[in-house]
Amino acid sequence: MKNLEKYRISLMRNIREVKVSHNQTSSQKIIRDELLEEGIDWNIVNLPIRVIEFQSLNRKYRGIGIENSKKGYEFYNRSLMQYPVSVGEKGLTIVSGGKSNDIALFFHDSLDYMAWCSYMAAQKKNTDNADCYIMGDFSTFTELGKIAKKYKKVLCYFHNDQCGEVMFNTLREMIKGSSVVDMSSLYDGFECIRLYWQDLLTRQ
Repeated sequence: MKNLEKYRISLMRNIREVKVSHNQTSSQKIIRDELLEEGIDWNIVNLPIRVIEFQSLNRKYRGIGIENSKKGYEFYNRSLMQYPVSVGEKGLTIVSGGKSNDIALFFHDSLDYMAWCSYMAAQKKNTDNADCYIMGDFSTFTELGKIAKKYKKVLCYFHNDQCGEVMFNTLREMIKGSSVVDMSSLYDGFECIRLYWQDLLTRQ
């Protein structure tokens, strides 16, 4: 695991031009296979996912990239890392509920959001009755605070660690008149909802 995290840190430095694969057939298979390994059905996920390539520290990397609002990506390759990393411009990834919503859901990264979609589908529950915002990088947290003020209720699916606790408490202090709810009790005992979802699958 330590080696995986070393890869993860190195990817964040000296990123050269990010290239998007234009072989649609090949890309779809790569994306589908990568997400299936995570227990996620690509067909139920409403995200702009591509296969991307880039160079860092004289090494080439290839994996899936989830495009954010600034045209940067959350990069993920299961064989290299446990969590996605941001490459290119850092920004929120936004999934609109498609109507005027009073509820917003906040996620740490796109894999957590996709795990939530899969969990909700398994529970036969609706996922389009709220707007979803995915950080992707800690630098976007301030923007989350501004967005949260527009909603009557904010549900936070942050990680079950000190960082997640700090972010939740900070949001609660920042927002007046909104209800900020910590949803991490759903996946108590797990670092994130993605790991909780994977554990559920192994027990089915």
